[in-house]
Amino acid sequence: LILGESASRRHMSLYGYHRKTNPRLENRSDILVFDDVVSPYSNTIQSVLSIMSESNLENHIAVDESIDLMDVFHSSGFETWWISNQPPMGIWENLVSVFASQSEHLIFVNTTTNTSMEATLTTSLDSKLFEPFAEALQSPAKKKFIVMHLMGSHSAYYKRYPSQFEKFSGKGKVERTRAEYDNSRLYNDFIVDSLLSMISGHAGSKGGRLATAIYLSDHGENVYDELDRAGHDYSGDMPAS
Repeated sequence: LILGESASRRHMSLYGYHRKTNPRLENRSDILVFDDVVSPYSNTIQSVLSIMSESNLENHIAVDESIDLMDVFHSSGFETWWISNQPPMGIWENLVSVFASQSEHLIFVNTTTNTSMEATLTTSLDSKLFEPFAEALQSPAKKKFIVMHLMGSHSAYYKRYPSQFEKFSGKGKVERTRAEYDNSRLYNDFIVDSLLSMISGHAGSKGGRLATAIYLSDHGENVYDELDRAGHDYSGDMPAS
């Protein structure tokens, strides 16, 4: 399970966006693209806990009283992994980290900051996840459930990609911000495509072992698409769609 961050399909060429932000995924013949999935919340904590458990907007079951995916896979004999490029501590991360700690193997690669806000202003590229992911794939366990939690397009957008992915540019605050966000989506395309290739390569090396991957984002992002602002907190103002 590849958990993205702040990924808006409005800025993904897989969904018709005019900039080619998904050149690698568009060239894959082994993926299905869903167009009828909606995030329940516009923030990471509530979305991730809802995605990972039976708690949702309809049933009103509290997260701590619900069955969650870690319970299900662990009870089914799967070795469980949580590998994250999100910081382990902070007002936006603490609850997710508590949930992640249920896994048998817990790995955080983004540990250089002390607060959630500080983490948004520093660089921790998602390619740092490749090495621990390869380690998880090589684990001798016959059945594994691996959660990869990306930093994705979390603000500040220009901190989310290396210089070689700086393909788009714009003048003025709005267009420059959109370009930086789109560059982060281009880099995310590389990250997700690389993870999928690692999975298929590993499955093939094991005689065609069955492997399934799902990529989804915790929530989207408004990048001056509506309400003349960027971010994922609408502060009480719901977007048109």
